[in-house]
Amino acid sequence: MRAGATSPAVRSGAFLRQSCATQQRRQLHVRAAGGEQDGQPAAGPGPQSSGPVREFSAYTSVDEWKKLDSKVNTYPCTRSFQAIGVSDGTGAFKADILGAVQSVVGQVHVECINERPSSGGKYTAVRIGPVHVQSGDQVVEIFARIKEAGGSRLKWYM
Repeated sequence: MRAGATSPAVRSGAFLRQSCATQQRRQLHVRAAGGEQDGQPAAGPGPQSSGPVREFSAYTSVDEWKKLDSKVNTYPCTRSFQAIGVSDGTGAFKADILGAVQSVVGQVHVECINERPSSGGKYTAVRIGPVHVQSGDQVVEIFARIKEAGGSRLKWYM
């Protein structure tokens, strides 16, 4: 390799890092403007589920969500997943949420995994993505596995 040239792996890592950062900025901008992102309603409080978990859903059933999803999304596509839960300081919540996503879509690049503690340190926010999903059924499966993996620590996800 000539001096100053980068390997394909380094170039692809930089591209992936850039696409993750670009996706994050775009989602924040769209949500701040109150618009839609990838056919999903802007973030906001959803209906209360059983237990303390706040779900991101304006739909009353998975079937209704799938019906709307088939009208507004095309697959395969990229999507991000977020969860907020009680922090235990060990990183176990992040590992469990990451495991839930990876169990459906496979390995996630390290640059697309973000964890941020709350200002008081009681909670942690985990963001995985963008990741490639092949169908709406995969999205539903990821959400189900996030809910299962988060258990009683999970407070909110989308």
